[in-house]
Amino acid sequence: MPRRLAALLFCLGMSAPVLAQAPQISSLSEATLTRSGRLEVYGSGFGTLQGTSQLFVDDLEAIVTSWANDEIHGYIPESAAVGSVPVQVVASAGSSNVLPLDVTLRSAVGHTRWRFEMDSPISGAYTAVGPNGVVYATDIERMYALSATGALLWVLPGAGGGRPIVFGNDGTLYTGSDSGLVSVDPAGALNWEYSSAPLAIYVAGPGVGPDGNIYGAQDAVLGGALYSLDPSGALIWDLPGVLGLTLGGNANWKISFAADRFYTGVTWDVHCFSLDGDQLWSAGDLGIATSSLAELDPQGRVITRWAQTGLRALTEDGDTDWLITPPGTLSTTTQPVVGPNGDIYMGNFFGSNVWAFYPDGSLKWFRDDAPGIMQKLGVSPNGAVLVDGGGPGFGSPGFFRGFDTDNGDLLWQVNLSTVAGWDELAWTNQPAFTTNSATAFVTSRFAGNENHGYLYALQVGDDQDPLFVRGDVNADGSLDISDAVALLAALFGGSVIVCDDAADSNDDDLLDISDPISVLAALFGSPSVPPASPFPLCGSDPTPGLLDCVEFPACP
Repeated sequence: MPRRLAALLFCLGMSAPVLAQAPQISSLSEATLTRSGRLEVYGSGFGTLQGTSQLFVDDLEAIVTSWANDEIHGYIPESAAVGSVPVQVVASAGSSNVLPLDVTLRSAVGHTRWRFEMDSPISGAYTAVGPNGVVYATDIERMYALSATGALLWVLPGAGGGRPIVFGNDGTLYTGSDSGLVSVDPAGALNWEYSSAPLAIYVAGPGVGPDGNIYGAQDAVLGGALYSLDPSGALIWDLPGVLGLTLGGNANWKISFAADRFYTGVTWDVHCFSLDGDQLWSAGDLGIATSSLAELDPQGRVITRWAQTGLRALTEDGDTDWLITPPGTLSTTTQPVVGPNGDIYMGNFFGSNVWAFYPDGSLKWFRDDAPGIMQKLGVSPNGAVLVDGGGPGFGSPGFFRGFDTDNGDLLWQVNLSTVAGWDELAWTNQPAFTTNSATAFVTSRFAGNENHGYLYALQVGDDQDPLFVRGDVNADGSLDISDAVALLAALFGGSVIVCDDAADSNDDDLLDISDPISVLAALFGSPSVPPASPFPLCGSDPTPGLLDCVEFPACP
């Protein structure tokens, strides 16, 4: 700039134009990460907002969760090459320098099949497995979708909060944030949000009823209500204040449904409503309040905790079927869970004791473990394994454990860690499971909230159980594009060998074009595809087509 112009600008109080600074990467949080691993990029000139700027890993656009002028958070693309790859930021001001990152494959460690790091210091307490086999979890800010093998599919901001994650009849996801109910498309787009009051904390649900409508509740202290919405988000009915002033103290209750009613636990009580919103009964009307969410057993009874230490079975009309106090309990018990055969499981929050009861309330077995702390329990869909999260006590990292439901024997234990002086703690309300009971999904957080929580995929059975993934037709333990290619080759006369149960990827007892499409759908987070143009598996009734049936070897 000429000196005379510079002097004139100075006299006028103006500054010379400054060219935007090109982004510069100074360092990476890690030198080595697996695919779908969480990466922090440090530097300058990134821009205060992401806008059209991008983070590239191996020349592939990374999923970004946080963007600031000097720090970016993102995830390694699942299709990144294994080995040393370039990391670069491309902004409107130009392209940054390149730093190398070593990318590796995920590998199982003991009973941990994979572990995914969320981007919030507090991980959500609920996980879910969708009808498409995709795994969903939330931290305090975001919802994450991952394949069954741990590949990150998408991240949606604004859908976090740690509330239950449930599914509509069309595969739509519903969850609760701190201020309302959120509807999410299976592909990761926000459909709509609903709040009965802008500042009212979300305390119960959401839940999808047998009528396909969505039910939820927000704290009445700030004007919240119990309400029902149709799948488009339109209000059907609401009941302001009906659940009392909870002050958010009992948030995160799920909603359980029978054919014509639903149950939820708020304000240290269980409430029963018709699907039209009429309150049928409240457990607090029956004597000492039942401090529990409502678990339904195969007989339609409501199984709840009672007065902090007891266990109670109520009929659908609220009458007490039986009431017991577990032997040896002197402190608050965990919420009970019910297995598929009606057996009931309960733990001691302070003490790590575990009880199993038959459906009539009689004791099946009792574990009197060393003192410790226990979180919530969960039973695998086949009823064979009870999964819990807890720890040896305050000031120590926690663990996840699996018990034999027949006798209470400890099958396995996954110990958590201490990172930068902070203990990792089990932090899950109820585990989610794959439909074949092979894998449980649980979450953790760190004491002090100084570190980011994790989503764990835990092998449920013993160490000899094979890793079975529906759609994994080449039986390599991973669902990927090669499985869809193998299925297409098998359908159209190729010589590729695929195995039987996995080949029927949408579990309809047919091999057809919907199976490779379902594999692709699962990889990209979309619902399974209905069957079309069937080629039956051998052993079923043949249907006219190119083949009478398709013969596959058994899966390993």
